[in-house]
Amino acid sequence: MTPAASYIGDWPTLRAAAERLRDDRARTDPDFVKSGKLAPADADARARVATSLATIWAAVDEHREVPDVPAGDAEIRADLKSAVAAAQRLVAARPDDRSVARYAAGLATLAHYHRPWRDGAHTALIRFLHSCNQQARAAQTLPRAAA
Repeated sequence: MTPAASYIGDWPTLRAAAERLRDDRARTDPDFVKSGKLAPADADARARVATSLATIWAAVDEHREVPDVPAGDAEIRADLKSAVAAAQRLVAARPDDRSVARYAAGLATLAHYHRPWRDGAHTALIRFLHSCNQQARAAQTLPRAAA
């Protein structure tokens, strides 16, 4: 699945997708663990990654510095790859459900923003873009020198 063009740069929508992933996992993973479909350690890892993702996107949306989070960029990328694949299966099973399609597109766009910002880099694109945006905002508030 490719990122949704309409979600590129739409920080509030991407934040909502990250928060939905976190909240969905908090709601469903305990039952998956009880039924034996998910190992407790895997549920803990999924919760840690989803919470990290939601924290990153809250900071991006609110134009704050991204705090340290317990999940690394590579781990978030791998998790998003799985989440996008699961969302694609759900879209295929429910092709008329626009809410599911929008959520899947949001996850694909999150995955786009969490790819390395350039070849050979480990840092996620969103971290690089957010840093540039923060610097640009700070530069706009500096007093202009008289010419």
